[in-house]
Amino acid sequence: MGIGRSMAVVERSRKQEDVAMKAISRFVLLFLCIAANACARGPNVGSELPLKRVVIYRNGVGYFEREGEVDTAEVRFRVKPEMIGDFLASLAIVERGGSSVRSASFPLSREPADDDEPMSEPPHLGPPSLPVPTSAKGAEADDEVVVLHLDGEHHHLRIGYISETPVWRPSYRLVVQHDGKAVLQLWGIVQNLSGEDWNDISLTLVAGAPIAFQSTLADAVIPPRPIVTDEGEVIAAVPEAITTLSASQEMVEAEEDMVAPEEDDTMGQLAGMKASAAPPAQMAGGRVGKSRPRRAMKKSKAKRDWRPTHGLPGSTLNAPRNKSILAQMAVEGGNTTYEIPHGITVPNDSATMVLLLNKEVDGRTEFLFAPDPGSTASHSHPFRVARFANSSAGLLERGPITVFEKGRFLGQGVLGAMPPKATTTVPFALERAVAVETEHNTKEFGAELQQIDGGRLSIWRTRSFNTTYLVTNGGGDNARLFMKHARRRGTELHKPPKGTEDQPGQSHALIPLNVKGNSRSSLRVEERDGYSRRVEWHSALGAEAIATYVKKAASGDALAASLGPIRKFIAELRKIATESNQLAETQREMEDASRETRLSLRAIEKNKAAADLRRKLTVRLAGYGTKLDGITKRLVELTVKRSELVVRLTDSVRQLKYLRRSKPSKRSS
Repeated sequence: MGIGRSMAVVERSRKQEDVAMKAISRFVLLFLCIAANACARGPNVGSELPLKRVVIYRNGVGYFEREGEVDTAEVRFRVKPEMIGDFLASLAIVERGGSSVRSASFPLSREPADDDEPMSEPPHLGPPSLPVPTSAKGAEADDEVVVLHLDGEHHHLRIGYISETPVWRPSYRLVVQHDGKAVLQLWGIVQNLSGEDWNDISLTLVAGAPIAFQSTLADAVIPPRPIVTDEGEVIAAVPEAITTLSASQEMVEAEEDMVAPEEDDTMGQLAGMKASAAPPAQMAGGRVGKSRPRRAMKKSKAKRDWRPTHGLPGSTLNAPRNKSILAQMAVEGGNTTYEIPHGITVPNDSATMVLLLNKEVDGRTEFLFAPDPGSTASHSHPFRVARFANSSAGLLERGPITVFEKGRFLGQGVLGAMPPKATTTVPFALERAVAVETEHNTKEFGAELQQIDGGRLSIWRTRSFNTTYLVTNGGGDNARLFMKHARRRGTELHKPPKGTEDQPGQSHALIPLNVKGNSRSSLRVEERDGYSRRVEWHSALGAEAIATYVKKAASGDALAASLGPIRKFIAELRKIATESNQLAETQREMEDASRETRLSLRAIEKNKAAADLRRKLTVRLAGYGTKLDGITKRLVELTVKRSELVVRLTDSVRQLKYLRRSKPSKRSS
């Protein structure tokens, strides 16, 4: 009896546990479903108008365009609070038919005052409950609502705005072929994080970054104002009027003639599309940022053709678009655009790749010696590189590139921004079969007349910086190397080898060198610059500069004629300096010999056996004294004569004036 009752209790407890577990499971499942709905992110900008066109830039914004017919008196947009500023700052409306747009209204968000704060709820006395996530509809309730009020009920609208969107990213493929040719492919990677699907839209990618910023137009701003007390005022002077001249009538009429009256393309201008002539039903692009004359707008509105367009915006109705898989490239206002010629579908929270360019270019694989801090081996071995030219009409943005040759993967690199007709060198591997050594030396030479002013002489000296590259090719194939030679600021390459690429503003030059297989070769690179320095007229550099000027001067040169007598003074001074230096050297030698002789005499003065040696040394010492007296006398005479010549020279050059208008060539040898 007791055993049966115990079994019943156990069974009852088991059933209660099962019921509790099922209840908990249902509750957890319900919570997960609600959480999943809450995580479903709504669109940044939502509207009943379908999305027709997206233009993506490289600065974190995208241009979105919606178009369609509306039969109501208003159009509503649900905008994320963080996107409302961009939406209001860039909202552009083109009325393609029907009634007009009267206004756009949106609510203002105000921080609650202290008195408006809601009262706190009483404490919950029951068991604790899990937090209930906000539903998707609740999230949409937080969106700002912008309402376009329309005049009438039937409208054909096209509305554009900008919104934050991930930048599109380029990715390149280079297939190296024979005879110096290669095939360059450009793919664009597009990510859709807008919160809505892009279904059959017109997609355009722009290789540029127009100026864009976050706006706070939705925030109310009331600036403080100063308090002014009316105490009367007397104007002490009459202010001058400012007159603004209006444009002439002929100019206005000329601008009207330039505008196609069939249809405007305000939205195309906003998105930066290419301007082209178009038949009446085509949207013709105009000048970016320019407003059309009022009379021309009225004329255009009166002659609009409101046939519906089923193709992409900007397409003609008379001829179908080219259905090629490649994007159509256009360059306008410094930006390169790639317009996909067919509809693109990109679901929300997904990405796609589109082929933008597939073109044969001049390209090959070569070697580049470019020491890089990130690779120790690159200081003695070159990189294998892909060199090719941008033969397209547009800018190639920075992005990764993969190199193939003969059906093999060679490596990957990073392509820098590449303007049209430019040539790039992209490293993708390190070549250890080729070794490079470098040697450096510097020297100065030359003296050219630079300036004469107030009796002071300035000359121009040339400096030569030499770098020698010693290359050993241990491979069996011939190698063509490019030395990435670091350029010294303010210098010029002197007689660079043929094929050197040295562009202004670059911190390096690419210098080619051909090396046969299993051989050694060298390349000498010389850079030159110069500097001005002040020297004495009778110095060696001063005499050289004056002699060079007189030698190169034209017949009848006044300065060269004035420098003739001065050169004689300089020659005499240099002769005196040479003789004085020689006498001074002889004087030092005799003084040293006299000192040694005196020491020798002092050492043997008490030695009676060395009487003959003392007599010999005494005679020698007397001879030294006689010669030293003569040298001293001659040095005094030369000093006096030199002082006289210096005074005469100074007086002769005091009135001379000269200034070289251009710096001497750094390339002169």
